[in-house]
Amino acid sequence: MQIGPLRIQFGFTPPAAPGPSAPPRAAADSVALGQAPEPPLDKPRLVSQPFPKMDTQGYSLSTLGGNNPACAEFQKLVDGLRDGGKPPFASYLIKGNTGSGKTTLVRALAADLDKVGVPTFHADGADFSEDGPQKLRNLFLQAQQAALKSPHQTAVIAIDEIEAAARIRSQNASLGLKVGTAVGAALSGLAGLMGFKAGEPKEDPAETHQTLVALTSLMDKNTNLILIGTSSRSDTMDFEASKRFQRELLCDTPSGPAERLSILQSLVAHQKLEVEAGVLQEMADAARGANPLALQNSLRLAKMLGDGKVTADSAREGRLQESFGVARPVTNPDWMLRLTICHEMGHVVVRHLFEALAQDHPDQQPKGIDAVSFAPRGPANAAVFLKSTANPASTFEWYMAEVASNLAGRTAEAIFGKGHTSAGPGSDITYASNLVREAVREKGMGQTLGPVSPKSQLDESKAGHDQEQFTRVADQIATSTVEFYRDFTESFAQELLQQRNDLSKLTMSGKSVQERLRAWETATPERSARLTALKSQISQAMQSIKPGTSPGLS
Repeated sequence: MQIGPLRIQFGFTPPAAPGPSAPPRAAADSVALGQAPEPPLDKPRLVSQPFPKMDTQGYSLSTLGGNNPACAEFQKLVDGLRDGGKPPFASYLIKGNTGSGKTTLVRALAADLDKVGVPTFHADGADFSEDGPQKLRNLFLQAQQAALKSPHQTAVIAIDEIEAAARIRSQNASLGLKVGTAVGAALSGLAGLMGFKAGEPKEDPAETHQTLVALTSLMDKNTNLILIGTSSRSDTMDFEASKRFQRELLCDTPSGPAERLSILQSLVAHQKLEVEAGVLQEMADAARGANPLALQNSLRLAKMLGDGKVTADSAREGRLQESFGVARPVTNPDWMLRLTICHEMGHVVVRHLFEALAQDHPDQQPKGIDAVSFAPRGPANAAVFLKSTANPASTFEWYMAEVASNLAGRTAEAIFGKGHTSAGPGSDITYASNLVREAVREKGMGQTLGPVSPKSQLDESKAGHDQEQFTRVADQIATSTVEFYRDFTESFAQELLQQRNDLSKLTMSGKSVQERLRAWETATPERSARLTALKSQISQAMQSIKPGTSPGLS
């Protein structure tokens, strides 16, 4: 069979008698101009299954945890309504990544509003994918009727992932619909000729536009309703529609260990979990960048691994599994396992020593050691899991600690590997090189270049010289430290080799490893004296290349 050339005619001749589902021309044209036309005049009717009230799940604003500014603002809204005041805003758009706690925040608000007689009705943006305009009018009518019965003449509508009901619209809706319809029809015809079955259209552009029109019109008209929309993809929302929200609030990632601890405590209280003392602080310290959903998942995994109780061991194993995977049996030969252990211990001993050096200088504290696993996990043969610190600064000493620690894996392999190397040093060296470049070129920590970005060949030469200096000193510190702990590492590796078939013995907390290191350091007066001398040498080496303050005017 011969298929003739495919022709798509970009013209539009309206049918003589459009069906009842066709969008009115006036409505489509007004959308293209950025205007919100009146919704069709059909009388709103309540559906047989009305939208439900928000399920608060036992939350309240006072027990959420964290330092979310949106929570404080909603508390003022509740207090104002309780005192007989008017809502300061008629609409709120809550933005944040998935898992940031947007819906939980709205649940807590709904619980507190319900106590003062203000109901909250809940919907999802996806609820309006079919018959969207009519469903929106039903939702607003339902809320209006409830508001009339409220002592404050107010009701709230909460729509999760509201971007699904407020998609970006074309600058020329009519042309967009014409082209989309023509291309879609042509491709469907071609697919049929080639023997493929055309799938159901996922979305009707005309209905999408009408849903958006209905939403914006209803927002403008219903002054005694508060609309709260949450969105994790506000970039997909129609710009004009998003700007109709009178107030934008952000659910951001927790700022640090203290805020994460507050959220964990709230989750534990809400779920009535049994938790071992001190575990929540360890979780808060280790969960760098975790949002509320990630923290909740960590608690769930720790509870499962702890047979119903969140323990230090189950929480630590949970963190390792989330980041690296479940521990697998060791299949590498002894020499390779020994090399892996020595490599990871190189990272550990340098980081341990810098933590001791910064004991009286919180601004110099590097990332601490949360756990060490010498069993294979995921693609890695072993892993050192780090925790965050309360240090908000990235000082010269902080950079030096991080660079020296990353270089120490390669140093340990050179000392203990008997000519063998693993794949591990590659990523370590790349990360260390990037940190050195950042310290010199972005933070002005080069002794020669100073706080100037390279703009000329001379400046570029100075930057290169400063990076070489920084790397050389960091490598010297790594080598001297690994050499100092040589006997400890050799003994430690031999012990683990004998336990290679017991996976529980191949994973340990950073705290337990550091306790063993401290006991070894102070076992003899001679070793303690050598350690003191090494710390002094490291401080002097860093001071020799640390940039000073420029001289002032004389």
